[in-house]
Amino acid sequence: MGAIFGMSQSQVCTWIHVLSPVLKCALEIEKCLPKRNPRKLREALEACELHDFIIDGTECERQRPSNPSEQKDFYSGKQKAHTYNNIVIVDEHEQTVAYLSQIYEGTYHDKAICDEERYAFPENSTLQKDRGFQGYEPESVVTYQPKKATERRALDRG
Repeated sequence: MGAIFGMSQSQVCTWIHVLSPVLKCALEIEKCLPKRNPRKLREALEACELHDFIIDGTECERQRPSNPSEQKDFYSGKQKAHTYNNIVIVDEHEQTVAYLSQIYEGTYHDKAICDEERYAFPENSTLQKDRGFQGYEPESVVTYQPKKATERRALDRG
């Protein structure tokens, strides 16, 4: 970011700490912040006009812990790095983040986070997911998982 805005790294860090609360406040006033409580997920998703959602896991790198046992907790074998994990649920039509999960250690699998937080979706919703959620089938929800493309067949929606 420093290169983009013509600043030093320390200036960027200072401005991020100054502007992040301002951004959060503005998004809160506009009611654009994603929900963070899994118990209130259903009511947040029911507020969406159409019940078509996309679920995905995100990983964000973190500094490698100095304690060996913490290193093991945060190591993501998939990214070969130490990470934090989140689950994001997006309203497919509005293209907005409707829900952002709590932060989990890098060893948590996407489906395991869903199982732990016990998400509840509105009835007759559709949910697009990737292979990280294989076997995740919430009640009264139609799920789509794309099939791998081959030379003879294009990527299938599910």
